Amino acid sequence: MNSASICRSHAGFTLLEMLLATFISSLVIGILSVTLSVALRIWEKNRGTEPGDQEVVRLLEVMTLQLATFNTTPMILGDDKQQQWLFFGNRHELSFASTYSIKSISKGAPVVCRYVYIPGSKRLYYAEIPMDPYHSDPLKKFLKSGPSEQDGWPRYFSMEMQLDDLHFGYRGQDFKDYVDVWEETKSLPLRILVRLTVRQGGDKIEYTRVIDPRFMQF
Repeated sequence: MNSASICRSHAGFTLLEMLLATFISSLVIGILSVTLSVALRIWEKNRGTEPGDQEVVRLLEVMTLQLATFNTTPMILGDDKQQQWLFFGNRHELSFASTYSIKSISKGAPVVCRYVYIPGSKRLYYAEIPMDPYHSDPLKKFLKSGPSEQDGWPRYFSMEMQLDDLHFGYRGQDFKDYVDVWEETKSLPLRILVRLTVRQGGDKIEYTRVIDPRFMQF
């Protein structure tokens, strides 16, 4: 065996072999990256193709954030002149004070939120007004209001989703199960159940969210 063969055996790969291996590795990595990118784009696209999917997720996230930042500023709403927290709920309506506004640019504004579901039209409506602890008359009017086809105050916005049903449930400290109406004025429910059904093609998909009010209070 001559000296050239010995030197080559100890040198390992030649420069040409290294360049070829690097090119092949880069080509394989490029193909895998493109394939993964296309797969992710297809997944993201198909993820939102079902009617109501993205709208429902956004609705539940916003509702959770609003309830988790419940505004504990007391109000005088009754004839007894007693201060109370602003939270009212039944099966198809939910009204409460929050420090998170949908309409405000900064989002951090004290407002009174109102969600109203109309079973007949299968529509969910939302409205909010600035919270003013010193003037209760506009607030009382707001809490008794409802969506209307005529333009006026307050303005209700219709949620663009194909709802089939929506109802709220409330669970207190000593409750064994959820109830359809919350009548306590001095306390909040420990848990609020939001259950809605969306029509997706010929199927009905149910979404359920359990929300803890004041979760983000510090």
